Amino acid sequence: MRQRSFSLRAVDTAVSTNIPVLNPLRSAPFEAEVLSNDPLIYKIPNLLSPRECQTLLSQVKVLGDEQREEGIIDGEDERILKRSNPPQVSLEISKLWPLPFLSILAGIPPLIHYYYEQNASQATPAASFLDILSQLPPSDVLSLILPPIGAALGLSLLLAFGVILPLVQQLSNQSSRTSLAVALNQERDFYLVQDLVQRVSKATQHDWSRYEAPVLTYYPPGALFAKHADASPTKGSEWKDEGGQRVVTCICYLNTMEPPVISPGGTGGGGGETSFDQLGIDVAPEQGSALVFFPTVPGDSLEADPLLTHESLPSESSEKYIIQMFGRVGRVPPPLGLPDSFGALVSSSDN
Repeated sequence: MRQRSFSLRAVDTAVSTNIPVLNPLRSAPFEAEVLSNDPLIYKIPNLLSPRECQTLLSQVKVLGDEQREEGIIDGEDERILKRSNPPQVSLEISKLWPLPFLSILAGIPPLIHYYYEQNASQATPAASFLDILSQLPPSDVLSLILPPIGAALGLSLLLAFGVILPLVQQLSNQSSRTSLAVALNQERDFYLVQDLVQRVSKATQHDWSRYEAPVLTYYPPGALFAKHADASPTKGSEWKDEGGQRVVTCICYLNTMEPPVISPGGTGGGGGETSFDQLGIDVAPEQGSALVFFPTVPGDSLEADPLLTHESLPSESSEKYIIQMFGRVGRVPPPLGLPDSFGALVSSSDN
């Protein structure tokens, strides 16, 4: 059985703060509700207070100004609450290993054609295929088979990278995610995220510097995020300059969504669960609660855990607000991560 070493007992989330807009953090340790031991998934019911959630919600609503097509925060910068990026789609080179071998098959028809030509030109009884080929110099064999093999291999790669991958990415862009999001990664956001980041860091035992900046995400009614994995299938190789592989996910729910209710007129309200399809676990959003899981398999392999694919289910009539944080193996540089000045603020508040 896979095992992840992690202590969930009485983790103290208290940190000092001098930010008046948010409630002071509770000094009492939180209780973690374990939803799955393998892979480890747990829920923290009281990570954010109702007032803290309302403060963050008000920021989302400012960003989503309905008088503009997408909305802007204000005139000081050009950040917008915009459509979230869909999960990255990529082709793993290691999975293309059959292509060279399949392309070799393209060299067989020219040899067969040469065999029939030779037999047709001889008055003697037909020689075997191997007999005729054995009389052919190796250089002539190569001249027969290399052009079609090269053409087949080139065409296969062209189809894979030039047609199939762009098509999959286009379909992903159109349907996989329909939420709106903005990263809180600037110094002006520190008053909003300082306590949250410190608390999540303590709750997950993962330093703030190895987290991406918190992202506020808004799901309008009917919006979704189709099944995906948070970790990279290539162990984070494409993110080597951005902190490497994702190893921690924390989703904080800013509003409560009740389960769907069946009525005579159909289904109304609720929904919005975070659903783990491989585990049969659905987590309903509850204001102030946080969902934590670790998207790589236990150990140091950094392989994406196939059991932790998940999706955000749509709600036909309710809005959903979350703030999410992704922890990585190494330091996440700004603007994806928080700047070093955030660390100075944390140090000063701890003293």
